[in-house]
Amino acid sequence: MAGESAEAAAPVRSPIEAPSTMHTLLYVEDNPANLKLMEQLLARRADVHLLSAATGTLGVELARTPLPDAIVMDIHLPDINGIEALGRLREDPMTMH
Repeated sequence: MAGESAEAAAPVRSPIEAPSTMHTLLYVEDNPANLKLMEQLLARRADVHLLSAATGTLGVELARTPLPDAIVMDIHLPDINGIEALGRLREDPMTMH
């Protein structure tokens, strides 16, 4: 194997090959293009489970059930705006954190 380098012989490992902890991200967004972009960005992250909601009300409801690790929320939503949804989350002892 005279022309092979040590790098070529070493197995290539993905940094997300064996996730130690699963994380949940709730994305509250009514724009399908933005949602698709987020899905594409997180597709390579085996340690992140993406939940999505198209309305603020549904986002608040979803935040109570699986208790996501993080929430990304649009401000301009069709029912209640993101600021009002954030206020509801802060008022609820289950989601105030």
